[in-house]
Amino acid sequence: RGSEYQTLQCRGCGTISFAEESWNSEDTDPEGELLVTKILYPSRTIRKPIENYYCLPEVVRRVYQETLTALSNKASILAAIGIRAVVEAVCKDKGCKGRNLESSIDLLVKKGHLASDQADFLHLQRFMGNAAAHEIAPPEQSELSAALDIAENLLITLYVLPALAQTMTRSQKELSARKTRLGK
Repeated sequence: RGSEYQTLQCRGCGTISFAEESWNSEDTDPEGELLVTKILYPSRTIRKPIENYYCLPEVVRRVYQETLTALSNKASILAAIGIRAVVEAVCKDKGCKGRNLESSIDLLVKKGHLASDQADFLHLQRFMGNAAAHEIAPPEQSELSAALDIAENLLITLYVLPALAQTMTRSQKELSARKTRLGK
Protein backbone atom coordinates (compact mmCIF):
# COMPACT_ATOMS: atom_id res chain seq x y z
CA ARG A 1 0.00 0.00 0.00
CA GLY A 2 1.33 3.43 -0.86
CA SER A 3 0.41 7.04 -1.44
CA GLU A 4 1.94 10.09 -3.06
CA TYR A 5 0.81 13.68 -2.69
CA GLN A 6 1.29 16.72 -4.88
CA THR A 7 0.34 20.39 -4.93
CA LEU A 8 -0.68 21.43 -8.43
CA GLN A 9 -1.41 24.74 -10.14
CA CYS A 10 -3.58 25.02 -13.26
CA ARG A 11 -1.65 26.60 -16.12
CA GLY A 12 -4.85 28.21 -17.41
CA CYS A 13 -6.62 29.76 -14.42
CA GLY A 14 -3.90 29.45 -11.77
CA THR A 15 -6.12 27.46 -9.36
CA ILE A 16 -4.16 25.52 -6.74
CA SER A 17 -5.18 21.89 -6.07
CA PHE A 18 -4.01 19.05 -3.88
CA ALA A 19 -3.60 15.64 -5.54
CA GLU A 20 -3.43 12.24 -3.88
CA GLU A 21 -2.41 9.07 -5.70
CA SER A 22 -2.82 5.81 -3.81
CA TRP A 23 -2.41 2.14 -4.62
CA ASN A 24 -2.69 -1.24 -2.97
CA SER A 25 -0.84 -4.39 -4.05
CA GLU A 26 -4.14 -6.27 -4.01
CA ASP A 27 -5.78 -3.89 -6.53
CA THR A 28 -4.66 -4.91 -10.01
CA ASP A 29 -6.14 -4.94 -13.49
CA PRO A 30 -6.57 -8.22 -15.47
CA GLU A 31 -2.98 -7.92 -16.76
CA GLY A 32 -1.63 -7.69 -13.20
CA GLU A 33 -0.82 -3.96 -13.37
CA LEU A 34 -1.33 -1.94 -10.21
CA LEU A 35 -4.48 0.22 -10.19
CA VAL A 36 -3.74 3.75 -9.01
CA THR A 37 -6.51 5.89 -7.54
CA LYS A 38 -6.15 9.62 -8.17
CA ILE A 39 -8.15 12.17 -6.21
CA LEU A 40 -8.05 15.95 -6.66
CA TYR A 41 -9.10 18.39 -3.95
CA PRO A 42 -11.26 20.30 -4.67
CA SER A 43 -12.96 17.85 -6.98
CA ARG A 44 -12.77 18.48 -10.72
CA THR A 45 -16.19 16.97 -11.42
CA ILE A 46 -17.80 20.31 -10.64
CA ARG A 47 -21.06 21.00 -12.41
CA LYS A 48 -20.96 24.54 -13.65
CA PRO A 49 -23.71 26.90 -12.49
CA ILE A 50 -26.37 28.05 -14.92
CA GLU A 51 -25.50 30.95 -17.15
CA ASN A 52 -26.37 34.33 -15.57
CA TYR A 53 -26.79 32.79 -12.10
CA TYR A 54 -25.81 36.19 -10.70
CA CYS A 55 -29.45 37.19 -11.42
CA LEU A 56 -30.61 34.95 -8.57
CA PRO A 57 -31.50 36.55 -5.23
CA GLU A 58 -28.59 36.25 -2.77
CA VAL A 59 -30.16 33.56 -0.55
CA VAL A 60 -31.27 31.44 -3.51
CA ARG A 61 -27.85 31.82 -5.14
CA ARG A 62 -26.04 30.76 -1.95
CA VAL A 63 -28.15 27.61 -1.49
CA TYR A 64 -27.73 26.78 -5.19
CA GLN A 65 -23.94 27.19 -5.05
CA GLU A 66 -23.68 25.07 -1.89
CA THR A 67 -25.77 22.39 -3.61
CA LEU A 68 -23.40 22.37 -6.58
CA THR A 69 -20.49 22.02 -4.15
CA ALA A 70 -22.13 19.02 -2.46
CA LEU A 71 -22.81 17.45 -5.85
CA SER A 72 -19.24 18.07 -7.00
CA ASN A 73 -17.90 16.39 -3.88
CA LYS A 74 -20.06 13.31 -4.43
CA ALA A 75 -22.18 14.06 -1.37
CA SER A 76 -25.37 12.80 -3.00
CA ILE A 77 -27.59 12.87 0.10
CA LEU A 78 -26.56 16.45 0.87
CA ALA A 79 -26.94 17.41 -2.80
CA ALA A 80 -30.50 16.00 -2.87
CA ILE A 81 -31.37 17.91 0.30
CA GLY A 82 -29.75 20.99 -1.24
CA ILE A 83 -31.85 20.76 -4.40
CA ARG A 84 -34.93 20.58 -2.19
CA ALA A 85 -33.65 23.62 -0.27
CA VAL A 86 -33.21 25.55 -3.54
CA VAL A 87 -36.92 25.04 -4.28
CA GLU A 88 -37.83 26.07 -0.72
CA ALA A 89 -35.70 29.22 -1.05
CA VAL A 90 -37.45 30.10 -4.33
CA CYS A 91 -40.89 29.59 -2.77
CA LYS A 92 -39.94 31.80 0.17
CA ASP A 93 -38.49 34.48 -2.12
CA LYS A 94 -41.68 34.52 -4.22
CA GLY A 95 -43.89 34.83 -1.13
CA CYS A 96 -45.28 31.31 -1.54
CA LYS A 97 -44.75 29.94 1.94
CA GLY A 98 -47.26 27.19 2.67
CA ARG A 99 -47.47 24.81 5.60
CA ASN A 100 -44.98 22.49 3.83
CA LEU A 101 -43.03 22.37 0.58
CA GLU A 102 -45.88 20.67 -1.27
CA SER A 103 -48.29 23.51 -0.52
CA SER A 104 -45.58 26.11 -1.22
CA ILE A 105 -45.03 24.65 -4.71
CA ASP A 106 -48.78 24.66 -5.29
CA LEU A 107 -48.83 28.35 -4.31
CA LEU A 108 -46.25 29.06 -7.04
CA VAL A 109 -48.86 27.80 -9.52
CA LYS A 110 -51.74 29.61 -7.86
CA LYS A 111 -49.84 32.93 -7.94
CA GLY A 112 -48.98 32.44 -11.63
CA HIS A 113 -45.23 31.85 -11.27
CA LEU A 114 -45.40 28.32 -12.74
CA ALA A 115 -47.61 26.13 -14.88
CA SER A 116 -49.07 23.05 -13.16
CA ASP A 117 -46.89 20.75 -15.32
CA GLN A 118 -43.81 22.52 -13.99
CA ALA A 119 -45.08 22.08 -10.44
CA ASP A 120 -45.50 18.34 -11.08
CA PHE A 121 -41.78 18.17 -11.92
CA LEU A 122 -40.97 19.97 -8.67
CA HIS A 123 -43.12 17.52 -6.73
CA LEU A 124 -41.14 14.61 -8.21
CA GLN A 125 -37.96 16.35 -7.18
CA ARG A 126 -39.43 16.99 -3.72
CA PHE A 127 -40.01 13.25 -3.18
CA MET A 128 -36.35 12.57 -3.89
CA GLY A 129 -35.27 15.29 -1.44
CA ASN A 130 -37.63 13.91 1.20
CA ALA A 131 -36.18 10.40 0.82
CA ALA A 132 -32.65 11.79 1.17
CA ALA A 133 -33.53 13.87 4.23
CA HIS A 134 -35.84 11.53 6.13
CA GLU A 135 -34.78 8.07 5.04
CA ILE A 136 -31.08 8.92 4.53
CA ALA A 137 -31.41 7.30 1.10
CA PRO A 138 -28.88 8.43 -1.51
CA PRO A 139 -30.49 8.96 -4.92
CA GLU A 140 -29.13 7.44 -8.11
CA GLN A 141 -26.80 9.79 -9.99
CA SER A 142 -29.25 9.98 -12.93
CA GLU A 143 -32.09 10.92 -10.56
CA LEU A 144 -29.94 13.56 -8.89
CA SER A 145 -28.93 15.03 -12.24
CA ALA A 146 -32.57 15.15 -13.40
CA ALA A 147 -33.64 16.83 -10.15
CA LEU A 148 -30.94 19.45 -10.53
CA ASP A 149 -32.01 20.05 -14.15
CA ILE A 150 -35.56 20.64 -12.90
CA ALA A 151 -34.39 23.05 -10.19
CA GLU A 152 -32.14 24.91 -12.62
CA ASN A 153 -35.00 25.31 -15.07
CA LEU A 154 -37.04 26.78 -12.24
CA LEU A 155 -34.25 29.28 -11.56
CA ILE A 156 -33.96 30.16 -15.23
CA THR A 157 -37.75 30.58 -15.60
CA LEU A 158 -38.28 32.72 -12.49
CA TYR A 159 -35.07 34.78 -12.36
CA VAL A 160 -32.75 34.60 -15.36
CA LEU A 161 -35.27 35.01 -18.20
CA PRO A 162 -37.08 37.95 -16.55
CA ALA A 163 -33.70 39.68 -15.98
CA LEU A 164 -32.75 39.14 -19.63
CA ALA A 165 -36.17 40.37 -20.79
CA GLN A 166 -35.77 43.47 -18.64
CA THR A 167 -32.47 44.18 -20.38
CA MET A 168 -34.22 43.83 -23.74
CA THR A 169 -36.99 46.20 -22.62
CA ARG A 170 -34.37 48.83 -21.71
CA SER A 171 -32.73 48.29 -25.12
CA GLN A 172 -36.09 48.74 -26.84
CA LYS A 173 -36.73 51.99 -24.94
CA GLU A 174 -33.26 53.26 -25.85
CA LEU A 175 -33.85 52.43 -29.52
CA SER A 176 -37.23 54.20 -29.47
CA ALA A 177 -35.69 57.27 -27.80
CA ARG A 178 -32.90 57.33 -30.38
CA LYS A 179 -35.40 57.12 -33.26
CA THR A 180 -37.40 60.00 -31.72
CA ARG A 181 -34.26 62.16 -31.43
CA LEU A 182 -33.36 61.45 -35.06
CA GLY A 183 -36.91 62.11 -36.22
CA LYS A 184 -37.46 58.64 -37.64
